[in-house]
Amino acid sequence: MLVSIPELLRVLEYVRSTFDAESISALHARAQRYVDLLEGRSFNELVDDSVPCPLLIDGRCSVYALRPLVCRGYNSTDVDACREAHRDSTVLVPTFSVLKDVTDGATVGVAQGLEDLGCNPALVDLGTALHLALDAGDGFSQAILDGGTALRTAENASWVADLWARVSETARQVGIRP
Repeated sequence: MLVSIPELLRVLEYVRSTFDAESISALHARAQRYVDLLEGRSFNELVDDSVPCPLLIDGRCSVYALRPLVCRGYNSTDVDACREAHRDSTVLVPTFSVLKDVTDGATVGVAQGLEDLGCNPALVDLGTALHLALDAGDGFSQAILDGGTALRTAENASWVADLWARVSETARQVGIRP
């Protein structure tokens, strides 16, 4: 799942301030498994297998109160279908699409605002970015804030532009000019 860099840094701050050493070590192991499950594929590639988020513990989000927008916008309306989809990639998960559209729009707005401020507007794959951050240890967040490039392998710099282009084209087709 793609998140903004500020969202990632917020999650890292929460993890470092509330998780004990054993919990951080377990998260680091889950993040390593996440990267291993990708088997060298880009996180941008569609896959038939379910690669669980490293922040899940016993099927529950360990940072739920401050989960990223993408997580807030992806709500299954059928828990059994959601569970089945993790076992069978052909199963579609019914979602509340209006909420996903709103959070996607907010994500685009945040990225565009970051770019306007001269900050990196790219989204990063949360699992890959967690792995990179936990491997790097202390100082990672500050290095990113100082313009460091440690997240390059986790970045998707085109998602926002691609979505905005689709929105703009749809608006043009219905006579609205964004």
